[in-house]
Amino acid sequence: MLITVAVRASAYKVPYETWMGIYVGSSKIGYLSFRVDRVGDTNPSRYRISSTMNNRMTVLGTDVTQVVSTTVVTDNDFNLFLKSSRCPAAAAPPA
Repeated sequence: MLITVAVRASAYKVPYETWMGIYVGSSKIGYLSFRVDRVGDTNPSRYRISSTMNNRMTVLGTDVTQVVSTTVVTDNDFNLFLKSSRCPAAAAPPA
């Protein structure tokens, strides 16, 4: 699985949002969302960059759903200010 996101959020007009499909071969197994927002009225301003990846696949005969959410807040020069990540994974209960 290959996911490519631009190196600098400044390449986008803010606010910016995009959605992409995640494929293995020709099978769609999930999606990725990416969003850049300006945060608050602080001077200098800050940016919130959020991404969520959601996929569902069968691994060794077990259905697995994975959701990975990451949010970072940067200063105006894109230096890291705050980071939050979640990556819970759960297998579907047996039928």
